[in-house]
Amino acid sequence: MLLVAVVLLFGMTSCGGDEYDDTALKQQIADLEKRVSAAETVLRAYDQALFIKSVTTTSNGYVITFSDNSKATITNGKDGADGQPGKDGKDGDAWIKDVQVGEREVTFTMTDGRSFSIPLSTLVGNIQHLSFVPTHSDGRATVAFRSAADATLQMTFTLSPAELAADVVAKWSELMSVEAVLTATRAAEPILLTVTACESGANGRLEITASATALGENFFASGCGAAAALKLSDGVTTFTSDYVPLYAAKEAIPANQLYYTTTNNQTTTPKTAIMSGVSVVENSYTDGLGVMTFSSALSEVAASAFSAHATLSTVELPEGVETIRSKAFQSCKKLTKATLPASVETIEQHAFAQSGLQSVTILGTPSIGQFAFSNCKNSYNQYTLTAFYGPLASADNRALMADGTLLAYATASGNSYEVPAGVKKIGATAFANCEQITTITLPDGVEEIETYAFYYCFALTTITIPEGVTTIGEYAFMGDRGLKSLTLPATTKKLAAGAFRGCSAMTTLTLNAVTPPSLYSGVFAGCSADLKIAVPASAVDAYKEHEDWSNYAAQIVAQ
Repeated sequence: MLLVAVVLLFGMTSCGGDEYDDTALKQQIADLEKRVSAAETVLRAYDQALFIKSVTTTSNGYVITFSDNSKATITNGKDGADGQPGKDGKDGDAWIKDVQVGEREVTFTMTDGRSFSIPLSTLVGNIQHLSFVPTHSDGRATVAFRSAADATLQMTFTLSPAELAADVVAKWSELMSVEAVLTATRAAEPILLTVTACESGANGRLEITASATALGENFFASGCGAAAALKLSDGVTTFTSDYVPLYAAKEAIPANQLYYTTTNNQTTTPKTAIMSGVSVVENSYTDGLGVMTFSSALSEVAASAFSAHATLSTVELPEGVETIRSKAFQSCKKLTKATLPASVETIEQHAFAQSGLQSVTILGTPSIGQFAFSNCKNSYNQYTLTAFYGPLASADNRALMADGTLLAYATASGNSYEVPAGVKKIGATAFANCEQITTITLPDGVEEIETYAFYYCFALTTITIPEGVTTIGEYAFMGDRGLKSLTLPATTKKLAAGAFRGCSAMTTLTLNAVTPPSLYSGVFAGCSADLKIAVPASAVDAYKEHEDWSNYAAQIVAQ
């Protein structure tokens, strides 16, 4: 309306044919149009969520360029009133009252009181593309590691426009992070990997190094899937690359070496020959790592080779070792971690029993001997074993499993446990000497509880045994003095020798089987004299008259 009024005024003064110099008026109209255009440009940029590419300061204001390359010229001043002293002030912008240029945004205040901000273009905001450059034919990035504690991720990206790479590298510590996800476990929360270095390569390449320790033992032990993305953020703009699958590349230990650490950071040796005819030819301890070098490649660790070793803290065996003999690391109270290669085929009985193991990584699928990881305690008689890692580890890392058999339980991982679905057997000594566990739930599908499965679980008070279980193995519940009652399903066919020996608190054993199961010697030896054996009412006589059960006729009652 103001422009129209000025034009009408111009038209009126030019009537009558008198000569009139309209130069000043035309300039005023042009200036007014510019100011209207500037306000419209700013408001449109805000409405369309544009950002500001540049702010140029002029002698009396700013020239602001937006991300669509539109420009707004904004002049200083308010109303063009006379300056004191001096000439008339130049007209300021009539619709934009104030402009404040900050580090990350420009704030505009309009004459009607409205105030809003438009973000400034930043370094990240100018990035157009970020492409991963693979180092493997399948497009994976490499995570190199000797152990989880020293794992590093190497990634190369091409940045576009390429000329931004140098500026990004100069500020990498402020801008960069790497986010990873475990694709196998579908973890909801991303894992932050700290970027430790960034270098600039040719043609806009960024060479990224990040610590990969946070990926966790599962990734390094079992190759569980993971992917990572590079994230650049300056607080205004964030740019994230596509997720890249990760490849764990373990540093190989020479076949004739063994890596170890000790509690006193000094060299040590096996207590006996690690293998027949093999001797230590070199031994060093530097940068927190011990390296034993042997006269030939190792294929086994001999029986009791490190038994009761006083200072051994961690041990990592080389590829090529096939057998860990009986008691090889038994009673190593300071031993907290062991890493066993994929070549291991057999871990014999008591191999790590009574050691101080907190975690063990088994990269292969060996057979596990009885009591191999039983009763792991430290020097203070506290249970220590909390996790297994590797192909045999359960999803929760609390057990070892193979071919439907639960082989071992991490005794310090909790006082109650729901055995995973799919388990058909509770293996021999699986929970043996787990003195703290109180509650165990077995899933549908379990068919057999093997020898010594729950041997000396002193605190066990509740165990759910589902239909389908046919056999209670020898000494399966021996010494479980916390059990007061137990129910066996209708499918039970065999109670092996000593199955409940020493269950001194048990007062009721309920059997749902109508046909009396086979009963072997000493099943109830050491049990309470008040023990009642409750069976289906229709089967009471059958139990009392059965040759295996007749000795307990006085204790057999109807349910």
